[in-house]
Amino acid sequence: MILSRSGNDQFILLLVNTLLGIGSIVGGIIMMSRWFSFKKTEAAFYFFAGVSFLLGDGLMTFMVLLK
Repeated sequence: MILSRSGNDQFILLLVNTLLGIGSIVGGIIMMSRWFSFKKTEAAFYFFAGVSFLLGDGLMTFMVLLK
């Protein structure tokens, strides 16, 4: 899907996959270290999943518009 939206640009695919990987690692560290004290870990999981979804879609839209 990313390649079809970006005109088969492999650099954009690399960038999106790299940022998703970094975000997953940082999110896991945040959840483990309890920087944000959530009483319900399920709520924290869904909150960060929503933020990740919004930032991921925004990044993809931005990268496609730059091309």
